[in-house]
Amino acid sequence: MGMRSILKLMLVAAGLLATILLLAVGAVYFFFDPNEFRDELALELSEATGRDVRFEGDLSLSVFPRLAISTEDVSVGNAPAFGPEPMLRFDRVSAGVDLMPLFRNEVNIQTVEVIGLTVNLAVRGDGLNNWSDIVDALEDDESIDLEELDVDEIEREIERAIESEIDAENATVEIDTGSDLKVNFGGVVIRDAAVTYEDGSSETIYRLEDLDLTLRGDDLSEPLDLTMAFVASADPGAMRLNMELETTDQNSEDVLRITGLVLEGALASADLPEPAEFSMDAPAMTLDFANNTLLLETTNFTVADVNGALTVSGSGPAAPLDVSGNLSVDSFSPREVLPKLGIEAPVTADAEALRSVSFDAAFTTTFEMAVLRELQLKVDDTTLNGEIAIENFASMALRFDLAGDSIVLDRYLPPADESEVDESADVTTADAALPVDMLQGLDAAGNFRFGRLELGGLPFEDLDLQLQVKDSRAQLSPMRARVLEGTYEGDVRIDASGDVPRLSLNERVDNLNLGTLASLLFERDNVEGRLDGKFELAGRGVMLSELRSSLDGNVAMTLSDGALVGTDLWYEIRRARATFERETPPPAPAEPRTEFSTLRGTAVVRDGVAKNDDFFAELPFLQMNGAGTVNLAEGTVDYDLDARVLERPEFLSDTTPEELDAYTEAVIPLEITGELADPAIRPDIERLARNAVKEKVDEEVDRLKDRLLDRLIRK
Repeated sequence: MGMRSILKLMLVAAGLLATILLLAVGAVYFFFDPNEFRDELALELSEATGRDVRFEGDLSLSVFPRLAISTEDVSVGNAPAFGPEPMLRFDRVSAGVDLMPLFRNEVNIQTVEVIGLTVNLAVRGDGLNNWSDIVDALEDDESIDLEELDVDEIEREIERAIESEIDAENATVEIDTGSDLKVNFGGVVIRDAAVTYEDGSSETIYRLEDLDLTLRGDDLSEPLDLTMAFVASADPGAMRLNMELETTDQNSEDVLRITGLVLEGALASADLPEPAEFSMDAPAMTLDFANNTLLLETTNFTVADVNGALTVSGSGPAAPLDVSGNLSVDSFSPREVLPKLGIEAPVTADAEALRSVSFDAAFTTTFEMAVLRELQLKVDDTTLNGEIAIENFASMALRFDLAGDSIVLDRYLPPADESEVDESADVTTADAALPVDMLQGLDAAGNFRFGRLELGGLPFEDLDLQLQVKDSRAQLSPMRARVLEGTYEGDVRIDASGDVPRLSLNERVDNLNLGTLASLLFERDNVEGRLDGKFELAGRGVMLSELRSSLDGNVAMTLSDGALVGTDLWYEIRRARATFERETPPPAPAEPRTEFSTLRGTAVVRDGVAKNDDFFAELPFLQMNGAGTVNLAEGTVDYDLDARVLERPEFLSDTTPEELDAYTEAVIPLEITGELADPAIRPDIERLARNAVKEKVDEEVDRLKDRLLDRLIRK
């Protein structure tokens, strides 16, 4: 039931009360002791309204110097099928009019007081209510027609009543028959009133209690001043509201100014652990009906311990108005506030994330859309500026253009699934999920710019990306950023419209610092150099582990001007030769290191396994070729390579001429196995032995061929 309906019902109750007073005043006009006709008056009202009307208290009458009446304990029965509780009752009501000014065409209405007014309204589940019948009865009642009242007769009755109360010799009565009528109004005072509305369709009872209202004014042709306070509530617990307001003498016929508007209350429901307190203190609100404008001066508010301020102005040719203003919210902790509102705080990788949020923005709203401009949003250590708009309330289409200074996005992502952590591995393979639920029903598009954004441990600087989300599909493209002294360009898409989400990547990196990359991703300092790469991959699944296992696509990478730290390939080759030749191996280097000028290759990825058939590497005095696989799901590598010595490695010390001669034009089999983050590189002794045997066999075959050929020639 809307506020307009509630006000209408209150006016109906007031109209019924006015009818009772009118008939009571009529009794005053024509009868000297109204109590003698109290039962008859109750009967007349009962017949007029179709309800049981009772006067439990006395009717009081005074005639001079004012015509006044008061009564106590009046009730109007309820409609059938709505219970025995009266629909309307009041403890006391009084009203009066000064007599002498009436003869000057001036009406001075004294303050109308209503004490202890109770109104019980109800609507059943089938739509039947307990007031429409009485309203219809009053509208159809022709027993009282103010237009048919004989004003002259009323004046004569009043004059006779006055003459019976005062000494005719000491009083002179002059009646001004001018046509101009001035009406002065003392006001209306309602104290300790209560209105109950029971909605049978929702099984909710709404209450206005402790209602105090004072309406003051001198001239009914001018706006009246109003002060009002009440407590509103709903059962089952939806809301409790305390309200106070007053209007000022700055009002005019077309302007209503309300000052001291104070709201206090609480929201309560089964979903809330405890009632959520709220309050609002508005110094002034001005409604200009001539120009159709609204102004709400800076208003302080509190909701569930969140403090803020609001300023509103509105204008338009007709309602609803176009509204603009400013909204600011002081710093608060979402982790503490959201549970108070019955909302579970998001679980994030960093438990200290979302501890401080503040907000300030100018806003504009119409019936169809809303825009936040000059936005400044602070989330923990991050500041966002820009604009956010709901383009259409019907579709809740979100549009934005935001720029931020710095954010570590990993803090706000869901935590890794600790059940997937491999305790035996050096590298954590903890699992995480795609944000599929966020995409359902979301319509969003806009730009993000960040001075620095950290994701997956990688720091992206000067990040510029466009986001589009619609129909459960998300696209982050184009994305550009500086990362690890190089550049990044990407196109990332998530399709959650089907039963199984699909992730696709089309990314390119240039000149990345490989050493920093390995340190951030694998916590290893075992590689140096620069990385160029192109990745076109797609996978299916919700969890990252599922995606890694289902990846398909193509990869191309080049590593340049780098080194493998912790591995000395020449030492491994020399040690393998010494073992094979049954010689004493050389001493291990104090700081093993293998430099390379180029490592490159392409791979085809199927079901999370990348197969590379064109591996190529250039090292000092060496060149390597080969093939192998990288299991992206398990994070392992398995390669077989052939290292060819291009020229004598003169830099080797403590070597014999025979050892140096052995490396010249030699092909040495190598294998790379183990974890992708820290692979082991060593000569393949078994293959080396097979190659040596094969070489000996080939030499013996060639020798036998030469001998056989020599014999044939001699013959």
